[in-house]
Amino acid sequence: MSVWIHGIGVVGGFGCGRVALEVALAAGAVAPRSLAVPTGQGMVELPAYRADTAPLDNYVPKRALRRVDGFARMALLGACLALEDGGQTPGGLQGTGLILASGQGATGSTLGLLDSFFESGDACASPIHFANSLHNAAAAHLAILLGADGPCVTLSQGRLSVLAALFTAKLWLEEGRATQVLVGCVEELSEVMGYAWLKNHGTSLVPGEGAAFFLLTRAPEGARAELCQVELGLVEESTLPTGGSFPQVYGHGPAAIGFDVAAASILLGTQGHGGIRLLVEEPGEGCGSVSFR
Repeated sequence: MSVWIHGIGVVGGFGCGRVALEVALAAGAVAPRSLAVPTGQGMVELPAYRADTAPLDNYVPKRALRRVDGFARMALLGACLALEDGGQTPGGLQGTGLILASGQGATGSTLGLLDSFFESGDACASPIHFANSLHNAAAAHLAILLGADGPCVTLSQGRLSVLAALFTAKLWLEEGRATQVLVGCVEELSEVMGYAWLKNHGTSLVPGEGAAFFLLTRAPEGARAELCQVELGLVEESTLPTGGSFPQVYGHGPAAIGFDVAAASILLGTQGHGGIRLLVEEPGEGCGSVSFR
């Protein structure tokens, strides 16, 4: 059974919102910003596609965001943009399920918690970093602030996280567990992750962070694209053309998988494709695909 994408919400180095990504894809490239990475030889400026969450103030009161970290803010902004794109507003989303995918999780809060342990001992470790480092913390922030009372889960499966989330969302809708599902991915570039990227890739590949969210329902009316199939493990042959990624627009890394899904959904509408299929591979872990019409 097919499900339908009714709203797309993205925030990344290209800007904020579906239209911003559409414009960036049409232009073909976006200039990256930078991330200051501490090394043994001093600070190094790593080119990176950074996300700006300032527009979140238009959707959620600042007071409600006091204990929400940067990772959850990106997710919350992406979710609000997806709702807006689908003609809905945050609050009172009865029957709405929520699935958050992340290959690396809230690295800023998790590593900040460890720093507070080392600096002040376990008795004085940061309670805010602790709360935000929990696996389902960002999804809990979203469920509370958006008023979504359906099932809520966070999935982590490396580069396959987004596909696992879409697969789960499709099952929820087919089984009637939710009337609609907000599903998305979020990845952040903390200092430590920037250092790891610099050690592994240097500056030859530009990393990216951000969030990509999708509002899924079983109603085809007014949909932007049809999510017709999600495969995990063995990937069957298909007649659909294979879609690509656009690292010159949103960078490399786990966040790019979510943006690939958003880009494929946008290209279906703007270029009149009959269908697109994305292939994703996680070395040593497996592969998967997602198909749109």
